[in-house]
Amino acid sequence: MLKYGQLSDPEWLAKEIENKPLRQVADEVGCSYSAVVYQVRKFGLTVPKRFTRRQSPDKSENIKKALRERYPEGRFGKNASNWRGGRRKMKSGYVMVYMPEHPRAKNSGAVFEHIVVAEKKIGRPIYMNEVVHHINHVKDDNRPENLEVMERGAHLSNHFNEPIKLQKENARLKALLKANGIDYT
Repeated sequence: MLKYGQLSDPEWLAKEIENKPLRQVADEVGCSYSAVVYQVRKFGLTVPKRFTRRQSPDKSENIKKALRERYPEGRFGKNASNWRGGRRKMKSGYVMVYMPEHPRAKNSGAVFEHIVVAEKKIGRPIYMNEVVHHINHVKDDNRPENLEVMERGAHLSNHFNEPIKLQKENARLKALLKANGIDYT
């Protein structure tokens, strides 16, 4: 049972909304506007057009038309309302730049910045069997001196041999500490 008994009577509600806006009915009953709307929908009643909001049917079309005139090529790249310079850092840690004309650009028009910088450094496009290696392993450090172009196989070997190199260096340092009588634990 409703707190406001009058709203549970479909005949009374139909008579009221025929002559008054829903907000006025809600005020008179002492309930919220949404409670009246709920009951109207529940009973399948229709609100007279004079009490519904009137919005220009072609208002959105006018806006779309104005935008098409102002941006005939669309609102992509520098014309986009949320343009931030075309450079963004991805969750993976790599940086992407907006360059839709680049052959390696994704569907969004973005390409990895380290690829662009490495291509400028070596003066040619990077081949498909090549990758760009970050020497210091910092994914967003795209300075030319930190980037090295290498074949995929050599790059994999480099990364798989790194733990072995680190283990050897760690063992050497432990031996050095032990030889000098320093407890490292």
